[in-house]
Amino acid sequence: MEILRGPQGTLFGAGSEGGTVRFIMPEPPLAGQMLYARAEFSDTAHGAPGFEYGAAAGGALIEDRLGLRMSASLRRDGGYVDRIDWHRRAVSAADSNSAVTRTARIALKWAVGETLWVTPSFFYQQRRVNDTAAFWALVPGSADPTRGQFDAPLRNGNATANPSTDAFALSTLRLNWDIGSLRLTSNTSYFDRRQSAVTDYAEYDRAVFLGNPFAPAGVVAPTSWADEQRNWTQELRLESQPDDARIAWTAGIFAQRAHENTVENVFDPALVEQLRLASYGGGYVYYQDPFSSVDTQLAVFGQADWHLDEHLKLTLGLRFTHARFEGEAFFAGPVVGQPVYSRGRQIDNPFTPKLGLSWTPSGDDLFYATLAKGYRIGGANAAVGQLCEGGPDSALGSIGLTRVAPDYAADSVWSYEIGAKLARDERRLLLDASLYWISWADIQQAVPLTACGFQFVANLGQARSRGLDLQFQYRWNDALTLGLSGGFTDAVYTRTVRLAPSALSLVQAGDHLVASPWMVSMFAEARRPAGSWDAYARMDFQYAARQNGTVPTMNPLDGGNPDWFAGIPAQSTAGLRMGARGGGWDIALTAQNLFDRQPRLTINQDVGLGAGGTPLLYIITARPRTLGLAVTYHYRSDE
Repeated sequence: MEILRGPQGTLFGAGSEGGTVRFIMPEPPLAGQMLYARAEFSDTAHGAPGFEYGAAAGGALIEDRLGLRMSASLRRDGGYVDRIDWHRRAVSAADSNSAVTRTARIALKWAVGETLWVTPSFFYQQRRVNDTAAFWALVPGSADPTRGQFDAPLRNGNATANPSTDAFALSTLRLNWDIGSLRLTSNTSYFDRRQSAVTDYAEYDRAVFLGNPFAPAGVVAPTSWADEQRNWTQELRLESQPDDARIAWTAGIFAQRAHENTVENVFDPALVEQLRLASYGGGYVYYQDPFSSVDTQLAVFGQADWHLDEHLKLTLGLRFTHARFEGEAFFAGPVVGQPVYSRGRQIDNPFTPKLGLSWTPSGDDLFYATLAKGYRIGGANAAVGQLCEGGPDSALGSIGLTRVAPDYAADSVWSYEIGAKLARDERRLLLDASLYWISWADIQQAVPLTACGFQFVANLGQARSRGLDLQFQYRWNDALTLGLSGGFTDAVYTRTVRLAPSALSLVQAGDHLVASPWMVSMFAEARRPAGSWDAYARMDFQYAARQNGTVPTMNPLDGGNPDWFAGIPAQSTAGLRMGARGGGWDIALTAQNLFDRQPRLTINQDVGLGAGGTPLLYIITARPRTLGLAVTYHYRSDE
């Protein structure tokens, strides 16, 4: 796994506005044989047990010519949220939010000749979540018809389960061809993802249309969701091979066509009857299909590292993209009024440069400075219809609009960073430090119209983020290694956004973005021989400070409420792993969230208007303490 911080728009395009995480899959071996197997058993506090089984095997089918690698895994994460029938004061389903994940991969590597390699692969993953991880809490001071049944965390009152399934298949074909001092790489991929879910809208529908989210006994409103993505990408790269040349470079062409369609059908016959709405399909409140988009991109890019001398290197990169986004939407239903159909289109031609300078006075020290731009392409908004439109008291009128703009433009960031990576005492001491400043313009921001249940995206304001990172690692001796890292972030909006003089603002200049202001992590790892095995123990601890700065959901000038929509809470988590390695085996006892912390990571509300909105909050926290036993085995014939 490779983590690249900051905009990587030159080499990775629109998907890398803030950074890139690359998962680099192992290649099939052309010599020898290999086997990797893993089993893990775990138990979650306040919840159910889980397990994981997986194996990967591969080797040369024809020595030095044809290799194969196959892998598969099955994982079950135990649930820890109970679903409660609060009308009967009984548990409907204990630990209902369990999840099962299945994966499979097969890859071939064919050495066609001495300079040409062809690697086709296929990866499949399916994840099924049996119910939501969100639990209920009531707004402080509000009436409680449940008589305290949700004063304790990890319980929700949904009448039915909210299951979801997410499955995707990724087919790729990579070609590497060495042409003298150059290498040509072709990557072709097709990504096919299918998601589906059922969400009970009984509380949401009644919050929006009746002002009271607590549904009568026996009422359910199953909303079916489905989302399909079909993405094709093609990239050609030509790059210089590693040698003693003073200039190393990469140039390429990238093409992509990404199609997505989302279907949503809200079925609530009890609400239709209560509001005496016209019947639509036997009880549907809302019907949406299509809600589709096509994102087409064509880009050229290049990057060069110029070694000015043996210590100083200059990096220059640029990417030019032609991006076209087309959207189409249709929805209907008795609460919508007239059926709504809309189309939108957005065309962007972003230019993303990169400039870097690095100095290596010795083989163990590096000082650097970088300037880079990242971007995110624009898109189209669906019309929202009569339900949200009207006078100044309507959902749109309250923020100074009569209709939603049909599209929104790209947003972009400029990142400025300086840093150093130092090593001392034969690399026993490692130190990394960096300072950064990020300017974010034309921010693509979702604007929720909670009074009518819709939202749209607009380019709203700008923000600035500045901070520093420090990382320290010291190998005390052959048995003990210590590590400490910390970071500080100050991210604020720098412009007030108000869509009409008499309307509430969406953000105020000085409002903070949602982020912990500082965080620290540390670890200690000890090793010692135990016969023919090596015993080890590792302790990790992370702490993120509470956000005391005002975020938009707390600011009354933005319609926020400081009483319960606070910023990110203080978070601390500890992990422990103790075990032994030997003969290809690794057997360990593990603990995650060792002290069983349960911070409120997200808080959502059906309707957040007026004197505090509707009284029901939906909260997500970290997985409770999970203890496990993990066993792995690794074999290679050439080891």
